[in-house]
Amino acid sequence: MPSVHFSNVSFAYSSAHRILADASFDLGPGWAGLVGANGAGKSTVLGLLSGDLAPDHGQVRSEPDGGVVLCEQRIDQLTPDIEAFAADWDGETSRLRSRLGLDPGDVDRWSTLSPGERKRWQVGAALAGDPEVLLLDEPTNHLDVEARDLLVSVLERFNGCGVVVSHDRSVLDRLTSKTLRIHSGRISTWSAEYSTASQAWEQERAGLEAERAKVKAERTAVRRELAAQRQAAAEKDARRIKERRTAGKHDPDTRGAAATAKHAEG
Repeated sequence: MPSVHFSNVSFAYSSAHRILADASFDLGPGWAGLVGANGAGKSTVLGLLSGDLAPDHGQVRSEPDGGVVLCEQRIDQLTPDIEAFAADWDGETSRLRSRLGLDPGDVDRWSTLSPGERKRWQVGAALAGDPEVLLLDEPTNHLDVEARDLLVSVLERFNGCGVVVSHDRSVLDRLTSKTLRIHSGRISTWSAEYSTASQAWEQERAGLEAERAKVKAERTAVRRELAAQRQAAAEKDARRIKERRTAGKHDPDTRGAAATAKHAEG
């Protein structure tokens, strides 16, 4: 059964540019969406999964070994696997080209093809190779609605282990059943498509913020209470001193006691 395992992986481009710290997840057959803010490390995770990058610590493993294919975001060059895909007239390969709306003659005018057309050729060639693990980086960029639907409908037939990076929520919701979120160097796993997963972590974030606000309010209330107690104590001491001074001026016994004390001192 195809799977990938990411165990306590740490990776940094430099001491000041750490991407991951002890990140772990396990994936089996089906599609998982890999999401996060720009610069969070999505392409880095794909590079680690594909073997193009090596972790500083931890282990990245795929089963079976060596069956990982990465479709990068850019597709400028006409590669040998795309040429082989265009030249193969096997029945299943022909049906795959048809489902993607591809004409083998397209490769003869590669330089004039749009980025979206090249992307369909790239992904089609990858699928034709029957990979165990398929990694896609923004596969629907530059595709119109019709071309996007063609591509997603083909990807839905994939039986291996797939990881897709995409900013297109509709693609993630339609294609994936698991979501990996990169945030602050950690990877959280959610057993749901993007919309459901994002609602869950937003609720979690709101709950944490509410708890922090509650703790802050409690601390503020305690500080105010302590300040009020100190103020009350200071006012009480001031009244006591004032009362003593007032009693000393008007109480004969107090005045006599003061004179006696002075005489004794002398």
